[in-house]
Amino acid sequence: MVAENIPCNNYLWTGDFDLQLGIEFYTSSRTSKLGQVESLAEMGLLINLPQAISLGVLLFSIVLLFHNWRDSRKLHFTTMVIILAALGVNAIINYPLSVARFWVFGFLISLMWTFSPLCHAVWRAAFAVSFTLMQFTVFPLYSQITRGKGAIGFDIDSIRQYLHHGDFDGFQSIVNISLYIQDNGFELGRNLISAVLFFVPRAIWNKAEPLGTAAANHMGYIYTNLSAPIYGEFYADYGLLSLILGMGIVGYGIRRYDIYYNNCARTKRFGVGVLITGVLAGYLIILLRGSLLAVVPSIATLIGLLLIVGWLAKRTGKWSHIKFYHG
Repeated sequence: MVAENIPCNNYLWTGDFDLQLGIEFYTSSRTSKLGQVESLAEMGLLINLPQAISLGVLLFSIVLLFHNWRDSRKLHFTTMVIILAALGVNAIINYPLSVARFWVFGFLISLMWTFSPLCHAVWRAAFAVSFTLMQFTVFPLYSQITRGKGAIGFDIDSIRQYLHHGDFDGFQSIVNISLYIQDNGFELGRNLISAVLFFVPRAIWNKAEPLGTAAANHMGYIYTNLSAPIYGEFYADYGLLSLILGMGIVGYGIRRYDIYYNNCARTKRFGVGVLITGVLAGYLIILLRGSLLAVVPSIATLIGLLLIVGWLAKRTGKWSHIKFYHG
């Protein structure tokens, strides 16, 4: 759909329908909210971009307040005002009961890894076990609530039924992607480049669809908001060559960040680099699950905002004695 976006009172006129924006829109259930947008561009501009910006401001403000308190045992008034304002905005834009689970829990995990370094193997194992158990308890409950369907039970039958849920579509998604590539040929870089250049408007460049959606459409599914595990994303471009190279780069990058995080935790250095590492840890699972083009824009915007605000804080002296990124 190509149409002019002309603000009109409380509506955004797109030429075909009226989309009501405001508190009711952002605090409605996910199903209701997503049902009101008609394209990925609208979802990005009206939902993902505001969510990333408001969450980034809140996250950085919390970290800055913690940093100031740790160094001077003072709570800076300006920072506290910004946090209160950010909390108010996030209570609407990132209303916890109307956003995706990965967005809420990614934020909480980011805070945990930023403020409570889990350097000991025992604590990391405990976190892994706890997170696994949450997959069968907290996650399905939260999903039901955010979709406006109420709570579910936690008995054995409920867990058994949940194992057949779309959240565990990874293996079938790989089969779908393989058949999609078999019938249409490799993407020849277009898939991953589209994820990297997500900010380029489709009017300028015909980007690829999210791979999970493209594969689901190819299979004739009615519901197409499916995952595309990252190894499927790599395979889609150049086959086994890009798969091996891509997974090698991912593994190397995670290892480097883990070493960096441990070094900072051991020496008690605290800067934007630790914050970015915490964010990557918080959202790593959804990045590995994909589709990349569906999740990268929000996470990349969040990280980009943190880098920009961190750079400004350093330039203005707020974090002048803290190493900016790597140290």
